[in-house]
Amino acid sequence: MQAIVALPRQAPESCTTQALNPDPYSLGCLRDRLIEQELSNPVHGLDVGVPADRQFAELLADDQLRLRAERWAAFLGPRGPRYRECSFSNFEVSGDRAREKELALETVREYASDFRAHFADGNSLLLYGPTGTGKDHLAVAAIKRGVFETGEKAHWINAQELFADFRDAIDNGKGRSEGEAIRGAATPPMLLLSDPLPATGELSDFNRSILYRLIDARYCAKRPTVVTINIVDGEEALRRLGAATWDRLRHNARCVPCFWPTYRRPDRGTT
Repeated sequence: MQAIVALPRQAPESCTTQALNPDPYSLGCLRDRLIEQELSNPVHGLDVGVPADRQFAELLADDQLRLRAERWAAFLGPRGPRYRECSFSNFEVSGDRAREKELALETVREYASDFRAHFADGNSLLLYGPTGTGKDHLAVAAIKRGVFETGEKAHWINAQELFADFRDAIDNGKGRSEGEAIRGAATPPMLLLSDPLPATGELSDFNRSILYRLIDARYCAKRPTVVTINIVDGEEALRRLGAATWDRLRHNARCVPCFWPTYRRPDRGTT
């Protein structure tokens, strides 16, 4: 049980420092890679030395970029105004506990660098700590990298929204069915699940069951889930989420502690 409960209060010092260097994943670099992929695709039969073929490859790459941008916008939905600009490059690591912030940033960037491997292995990402420490900022930056690099769809759901969907499903048949509510969050290749625990009080047995069904569905399908959760340690998570849910959520996950003062201060914007 200790392996399930234990969570570090600081990211490991062994993380590579390469992730702290300037971000090599700009849209321009991605477009160049997509063009080269199209030129080398045997299905198209394009010749790199023929200008018209290169133009065609550029059009295909631009179509892919538009599709990925649309999927990124769909992921953000109504949260766009607040989170659209979140990236690894603008996550602030100065001030109190700067080294811990750098290690957290480094760990999340390392995770986000290869979402295709996470699709194969089902490895998730867990960011935990007190409120206001930029967990959602880092999670959104990771999903953005995943969407633009792989072209796969992503979904963002706050657990309280999930619970509301289920309440609608049992309220005289209004809204979606329970199965539809679970599938809506369980089937996307990438999922950001934020705030699975209420700000105050404990989960009801019903809501705890909903969380288990969602996490278990994604765990069994090996679909990576990025989770931001306000907890002090694994003991609290085990107690409040339940052993079965926490066991699946924690298994093979990259765990990132975020224990530093809140960014939400009166003299600045939120992160």
